[in-house]
Amino acid sequence: MRCSKCGRDNREGRKFCATCDAPLTVTCPKCDATNQPGEKFCGECGAGLAEAAGTESVEVTHGRLVRELGARGLMITGNGLGSRVLARPFGSLS
Repeated sequence: MRCSKCGRDNREGRKFCATCDAPLTVTCPKCDATNQPGEKFCGECGAGLAEAAGTESVEVTHGRLVRELGARGLMITGNGLGSRVLARPFGSLS
């Protein structure tokens, strides 16, 4: 599968590009069908892929989140239960 962001060919079954970590598929929030990144409407049910979620849908893994925040000098704090995650500058624990 070719990445729509960087153009790299990835093996079938990958969810994220091996080069740039961009999502290789987008899941419809209405019917859970798999669609290609950049498509505006689901190929199965016709739901708007960005509008159905109220914003542009982006799937992020925990590792990617940690890397992205770390690159900006931020860390993740929270209760670990997924109810709320805060990004704070390193060294700011209060």
